[in-house]
Amino acid sequence: MSKRRQDGLYRRGYIFCFRYKDSDADWKEKSTGTGDRVEAKAFKGQFLEDLKQGRLPTDKAQWTVEQACMRWVEQHAAHLKSQKARSNEQSYLRQLVRRLGSRKVKSITLDVLKDYQRDRRREVKERPINLEMGILVNVLKESNLWRGPLLNYRRLSEPESEVGEALALDQLKRLETVAASNELWQVAYCAEVLAANTGMRGGEIKKLQLGAIDLERRRVRVTRKSTKTNAGARWVELNQAATAAVVLLYRRAELLGAAEPEHFLLPADLSRHTKASDPLRGHHGFDPTRHQISWDTAWRRVRRAAGLPNLRFHSLRHTFITSMAEIGTPLQVTQAIVGHMSDAITKHYTHISDKVSRSAVEMLDKIRERSNFVDTFADVPLPIETISAKLLQ
Repeated sequence: MSKRRQDGLYRRGYIFCFRYKDSDADWKEKSTGTGDRVEAKAFKGQFLEDLKQGRLPTDKAQWTVEQACMRWVEQHAAHLKSQKARSNEQSYLRQLVRRLGSRKVKSITLDVLKDYQRDRRREVKERPINLEMGILVNVLKESNLWRGPLLNYRRLSEPESEVGEALALDQLKRLETVAASNELWQVAYCAEVLAANTGMRGGEIKKLQLGAIDLERRRVRVTRKSTKTNAGARWVELNQAATAAVVLLYRRAELLGAAEPEHFLLPADLSRHTKASDPLRGHHGFDPTRHQISWDTAWRRVRRAAGLPNLRFHSLRHTFITSMAEIGTPLQVTQAIVGHMSDAITKHYTHISDKVSRSAVEMLDKIRERSNFVDTFADVPLPIETISAKLLQ
C-alpha cells in the first residue's frame, strides 16, 4: 500500500482509494475510480457528504431489477384496496421483469428508460407503459439512485380524455357473432352482451350474486360492495338481450352448484388458481361462494377473432353510454343506469347529447311547414331573414 497523504488518499495500482466508516461504524475501502488526485479528492468529498446526508445508494442498488421490483410490489400491495388493482400491478411487473429483470438496479440509466418506452410503445398505449415504469422509478428512488441524468426522465403523455373507444354497430355485431360461435367463450360472450346493453363494468358483472337478480322484473341490483363508489350502487334494467345473457349465466351457475342468494352468478373455477402463493392452488371444481376473477384468456381470443385485438372490455360500457346519447336519452337517465360518471366522461357525452338535441329540433323544420314569425309589436308576419336581423340588433 502506498503512503497516505493528509487527504487520506492512497493508490491501488494507478487508482486512488480511501477508507471510511459506514453507517454501522465499520471501516471500509472505497475506490475513486480515477488516478487523478484532484478528481479523487472531489470524489471523496462528495462521497462523504452523501454518506453523512444518507444519500448513498442502498444495498438494493446491487439487486437485480427483478428482485427489487418484486419486493416493491409485494410491499405496495398493502396500499391497494382491490384484488383487481393488485392483479393489474402484478401484470405490469411481469412486463417489466421480462425486459429488464436480469439487470442490476444500479445499471439503469436514462437511455434504458427511454429505450423501454420506445420499444413498448410499439405494443401498447401510454398508460400501461407509465405504470410499468412507475414501479422501476420507485425502486430507483428507494435505492437513492434517482439523481443526475435520471431526473430528466419524463412519463409518456397520456390522452387527457378518460373516455374510451366506443364500438360502431357493425363492430359490435361482429364481436357478438364471433363470441357466440364457441361454447368455451360462453362467459365472455354473456359478459360482453351485458356490458354493451347495460353499461355495467366488468367488476360489477363478476360480483353479481343470485340474490341481486330479479328476472321477473328484468333487472339486477349492483351493490356498493361490487362497484367503485356509493354512486355506483343502483338497479340496472335489462333489455331482451341482457335478460337472455343473465338467464343463460343463471342456469350455468345452478349447474355449477350455486343455489343460495349469496352465491355468485359466475362461480370461481378453482382449477384456474395456479400461483404458488394462492391458497386455492391444487383445488378442482367450482366454488359458488367465490366469484370468477378474470375472463382475460377468452376475451383476448374473442377480440382477436373479431379483428379487434386492442379492444378493452371497458369500451363496451362507453359503447352503451354513447348509444344512449345518440338516441337522445337524457344524460341524467343514463347516469342513473350506469352509476358514477367522471367529469370528463359527462362532458364528452353532454356534447353528444347536445348534437342530438340540435338535430331533433331541426327536424321540426322538415315535418312542419315553416310558418312566418309574427312580430307582436307590429302584428305583421315577417320573413325569417328580417327576424334574424332584428334579433341580432
